[in-house]
Amino acid sequence: MPALVDEGVFEATWAVVESQVTVAAAALLMHGMFLLTFVLALFLLLRNHTPAQRVLLFTAIILAMFAIVQVSLDAALVSVISSVLQIQMKEGMTERVVGLLDAFSTIYDVRLGAFAINNVIADGLFLYRCSMIWSSSRYAPVIVAIPLLLILTNTAIGFAAIYLVLDIRIPFAFALLTNLVLFGLTAGRIWNKRRAAAALLGITAHRRYTTTLEVVLESSLLYAICDILYISSITKSVPPFGAFQNICWGSLAQLVNILPMMIVVRVALARTPPPASTVSTSYKEVV
Repeated sequence: MPALVDEGVFEATWAVVESQVTVAAAALLMHGMFLLTFVLALFLLLRNHTPAQRVLLFTAIILAMFAIVQVSLDAALVSVISSVLQIQMKEGMTERVVGLLDAFSTIYDVRLGAFAINNVIADGLFLYRCSMIWSSSRYAPVIVAIPLLLILTNTAIGFAAIYLVLDIRIPFAFALLTNLVLFGLTAGRIWNKRRAAAALLGITAHRRYTTTLEVVLESSLLYAICDILYISSITKSVPPFGAFQNICWGSLAQLVNILPMMIVVRVALARTPPPASTVSTSYKEVV
């Protein structure tokens, strides 16, 4: 019985199936970690109903929505490309296969677009944190405008990479630059405040600002590491990817939500007064 589909076509489809299954598996694993941080954030944020907590709660819900949407799209891509493979084996390259391949391409573009928007939201949280740190300075509008311009530019580059011919490394490299600028502006301001506070208020104030600086460093460093790992893993702009790129790509969309959620949890913890103790106010400047 003659083969219904060319061997090369079958192998190409099978490679995409393997690639997308790995991506979805990595995404599901990281999504489980995200849900843990999200539930913890909800538990802490719903205990207090201050305006600042409501901002954090709204941010947490938005991040959760994008995390769920993206892991669902990854699962949908597995389903579609698996159906393509099954139909190819039974019927060959029929119109149904062509239609499903078009659907796969559309869903994949939506997944990329969702990630680009998600990245803007995550950067927006870091920008909000930076603006709070600089709020008392007369230079605050100029300082905030710099990373804001970078975020908007990176968004445009990201969508250009999706719909135009553009090296996928470019938007990720620009995202790394944006993160480093935000880190530099935020950490630099805290560093200066720490020195001034230590001179006026002593070691206690110095420790508070040091703790705040550690939170900023932690989130920014993890974000930068994830970005660098993905850039280094990129071998192709469209699936099938290599094994390392599959894992990095599947994990990245969830990590973009996990890292800001970690900030939300840390800030919510700092603003939740424990019994018989006084909470440091240094975290109030983190976001």
